[in-house]
Amino acid sequence: MRMLRSPFAHLAVALLLGAAAAAVVVLRMAGAEPFSVPEPGDRVEAAVAALADGPVYVSPDGRSMLSERDEAALEELIEDRDLPVRIVVWQPSTKAGYDHPTLSPAQQILDGLTDPTVLVLWQGPDDSSVATTDGWNNRFPDYEESFEREPTFLGDAGLSLTEWLGSVPPDILEERSTSDYYGGPGGGIAFGLLVGLPIVAAVWVLAGLVRMRAGRGFLARAPRRPTSRRPVELRKRS
Repeated sequence: MRMLRSPFAHLAVALLLGAAAAAVVVLRMAGAEPFSVPEPGDRVEAAVAALADGPVYVSPDGRSMLSERDEAALEELIEDRDLPVRIVVWQPSTKAGYDHPTLSPAQQILDGLTDPTVLVLWQGPDDSSVATTDGWNNRFPDYEESFEREPTFLGDAGLSLTEWLGSVPPDILEERSTSDYYGGPGGGIAFGLLVGLPIVAAVWVLAGLVRMRAGRGFLARAPRRPTSRRPVELRKRS
């Protein structure tokens, strides 16, 4: 029982509890259900059908942002460079069978495509985005490379997309790592120890300083048991 009153025992118990909590969080994250994409509407289905025939789709309301001539030039550039890029140009809308005006339709379109894809959803300078097929990322450039991971979405769509497509490499897509952020339960436990140790140590030092200020000494001492040399009555008076 005396050992359990030791501050070092308290420290060990606190660290074990923190590590166990971190491991539980990591295991729950690993077993979480994947994000479910809502059912597509007619607008998304039209885009998916068009992208099955060519790498660029421009809706009727998006024609003002990209001409037919620029559309044909972009398609030729994508096919000549064998880029895993698909482009959709339309005006943003929240009434086409999805909840979010940008991210959700991109994921719906990617869900309808068979090959890993970098999708450029051009909706003007304020609502455009780039998305990738689930399980894939558009990679960062190496030291000897120089390209942007997405177009600027500013100015003329044809010019901006042409410059971007001319700079990205054909292997811009890379498969996403399946390991979690902490590296599994072991990493979660190590992270819990790393975070918990300074916190517990700080609390322990603070408690010791409070005891010193109260004149009781830095370390908490267990009460001594009465002995034959010092009766209980005398110990209480002293």
